[in-house]
Parts: sequence; C-alpha cells; structure tokens
Amino acid sequence: MTLTILTKDGKTLKEKVFVSVYESIQACEGMTNKKADVYRCASDNTGVENNDKIGELQKGAAITITAECDDYFRYVLQEESEESSEYRVGFIKMSDVTIPITSISVEEDIYLDMGEEWDLEVDVEPEAATEQNFVYDNSNPAVVDIDAEGHITTTKRAGASVIIVSTADGLHKAKCEVHVSSPPYNAAWKDTVEDEKDEPEQAPPQDSAQKPKNK
Repeated sequence: MTLTILTKDGKTLKEKVFVSVYESIQACEGMTNKKADVYRCASDNTGVENNDKIGELQKGAAITITAECDDYFRYVLQEESEESSEYRVGFIKMSDVTIPITSISVEEDIYLDMGEEWDLEVDVEPEAATEQNFVYDNSNPAVVDIDAEGHITTTKRAGASVIIVSTADGLHKAKCEVHVSSPPYNAAWKDTVEDEKDEPEQAPPQDSAQKPKNK
C-alpha cells in the first residue's frame, strides 16, 4: 500500500509500505534447514525501500515460530548475537524451516460394521510441524486394510485389528484398535434393549452393549 502524508506546511509525501497480517499460533521450536533469507514482512519482493530482506540465518539456526502469514512463518531467534540483533524477529519462508513433531495421537478405538470405511486422523503436536508423514502397521489384514494415507477399509470378516501409527523417523507412535462387527451384531443389540425396557435399573450385559459411536 502507499501511505500519503500531508505535512503542516502543505507538502504531500508518499511512501510505499507493506503490511503483514499474520495469525498467531501455538509457539513451537524449529530450525532452518538451509541458509535462509529473513524479512521484515511476509514477502521477499514488496517494493519497500531497500527491498524487504533484513539478514540471513545460517543452516541449523534455532528459532521459535509464533505466527503464520501466507507462505511465511514469523520467528524469534533463540540465540541472539551482535550480528543478528537487527533481525532477531522477522519472517522466514516456511520451506526454509523444519519443525519436528513432538507427539502424535489417534482415536484409541474405532467401531465399524463390515463394509464401512474410515479415515484415521492423526493429531500432531505442534500443529505447525512440517513433516507430517506417517507409517501404518496393521496387525490383522484379514479384517481391515489401511493405505498410506490412513484410509481404513473393512473386509468381509468381523474381528479386530491393532493399527500402530509411527512418524517417518520412528520417534513417535500411537495405537488404535479397530473393531469390525457383522450386521447381526446391531440387530442382536436392538432386541436386547427392547427386552430390557421394563428393567431400567438393570445395566445391560457387557456382551450385548451398543456398538459405541466413533468420535
């Protein structure tokens, strides 16, 4: 944008400025994966005086990520030196940063009928982690199949399977148990509930409990 200033003596001054509107995120630790340029704003070519580059960070520089704006992270340099004091805070391209995963989690139990499909969602900390690639290990392929994207397909057989989700580096794991039932399962449960309507104080037997709903 162009800022127009009218002085007291009637002069009109114009100056090009660039405004970065960024979204704050949960602060997380990262590092540069190459020698990287850093900028005052979230752009490497804004037309602002002296361009917008304010310095460089060496590969492996430790930074704290605090916000996102388009293809840029807003960062705070963790170890300030005399040389880097002018760009302790700035913007850096997302592609120049690696943010490692610190933990993952999945739904512990999933209940499906034969013929159903499900996409297994992996929750990642921090959410801004840059390498969200996972490996899926399936303990019972006769009951379910899971592809490289975490899509679960049931087979024509009831049973259970344990899915182990791992980060690509193997440092973090999470477990999900998939329970697959045949259609008579639901019908049997419905009949049991109808019979027990006259006995509200009696808890239903565990072996005839309703198939839980997935989250």
